[in-house]
Order: sequence, then C-alpha cells, then structure tokens
Amino acid sequence: MDNLTNHKIIAIASKGGHWTELQRITEQLKQFYNIVYISTVDYSTMLPENANLNIVTDFSRWDCWKILPTFWQIVKIIRRERPNAIITTGAAPGLVAILAGRIFKIKTIWIDSIANAAELSGSGRIARKIAHHIFTQWPHLADERVEYHGNTFGLKQK
Repeated sequence: MDNLTNHKIIAIASKGGHWTELQRITEQLKQFYNIVYISTVDYSTMLPENANLNIVTDFSRWDCWKILPTFWQIVKIIRRERPNAIITTGAAPGLVAILAGRIFKIKTIWIDSIANAAELSGSGRIARKIAHHIFTQWPHLADERVEYHGNTFGLKQK
C-alpha cells in the first residue's frame, strides 16, 4: 500500500455539532492523511499544536450574500493546499467546499449530521446532487445515492 500520509484532505465544518462530528472522523483519519482544517470559528485550541487551521466566513440562508466571500476563501485554500479530497459534516460553508471541490475535480465527501434523523439536512439534500459520496448516520435515510455505514459517535440506533 502506498504511503497515504502524502495524501491531503481538507476537513471543513461550521461551528458546534458539525465541528464536533468532524473531529470524531478526523481523529481516525489523521494517522493516515495530512489534514487541513477549515472552520468558521478559531478552534485552534482544540487541535494539535501543528494543525493547519483556516478560518472562513460563516453564512446561512438568512445571510446568503456571504456565499461569495466564503467561496473565494475556500478556492484560495484549495489552490494553495491542493488536497486529494474534501470531507465535510456541513453546514453551508461545507456545501460551498463541495461545490469548489467539484470544480477543481477533487473527490468530495458529505457526511450528514447525526441530528438529522428524520430526513437529510437542507444542505445535505443539495450535497446529494453534487458530492461524490454522501453518507447518512441513520440507516432509514440511505438510498441509491446516500450511503449508511454507521455513525460517527458509535451510538446504538433502534
């Protein structure tokens, strides 16, 4: 097997639960990949000392005019870092990263939040149309396009 530590992943998430879930995922990935973090909040104190953390503008559907500055911030990071893949747990900035990744022909992975038990999140429904891989953490939400392989917290589901 080739040396995967030469492979770089951008891991992007908004604040709160999205960031917590992403940390659970990257905890396992960082032993195999070089991780470049992007968030909307300075979480540098939660990361190892040498972690590469980039901060981008947060936005939602209520202030969607911020999508353009966020898009250009993410494009700048992608061009500088040249990742092999982009992984996100959401929300809006993660969706923008998925779109930018597709433009640059980078593998994209969307993991919908465990909080969305009844249906995919709004951003997840959009990501379903553009991401290479979409994962749900609830088995009943899986279909031909959305995969279920367990959840990031290892919770028992009924």
